[in-house]
Amino acid sequence: MNTDLHRDIQQKRFRSIEEHLVINAMYTGLHLRDLFNEQLKTSGLNVVTYNILRILAGAGEASTIKAIQEKVLDKKVNLSRSVDRLVQLKLVKRKTCSEDRREIRVSIAEQGQKLLDELADPMNLDDLISPLLSQQDMESANRSLDRLRSIVPN
Repeated sequence: MNTDLHRDIQQKRFRSIEEHLVINAMYTGLHLRDLFNEQLKTSGLNVVTYNILRILAGAGEASTIKAIQEKVLDKKVNLSRSVDRLVQLKLVKRKTCSEDRREIRVSIAEQGQKLLDELADPMNLDDLISPLLSQQDMESANRSLDRLRSIVPN
């Protein structure tokens, strides 16, 4: 069975349906990441820095780098460099803890919260996805992706 994936990556067939599924999930994830990065480009953010801002806004108080690392979507990202970029953009504030100078606390700045509010839905996901998938399809896809992710340890 040839699908859009076969055409997009110019592969005639896969060894198994499982291989097809895994490659399709990876390809789709990368495609969505690129689309999201494109939407964020004008704000000076990317998926990683946007995710950090969302984490800090949700925390409601200053967080350690370690606490952010536990929540960030991409666990392999250079978090210090991403936070440095946000500090340069004046979107977050970084402060050394007075009790333990090795501990750095990061909080969202007013300008960062304002930008996050403006970007609340930078891609208008509801309008993009709802015409393509029913509520039931989305719930099923989420359950399937959760199960697939469970095979890989954190």
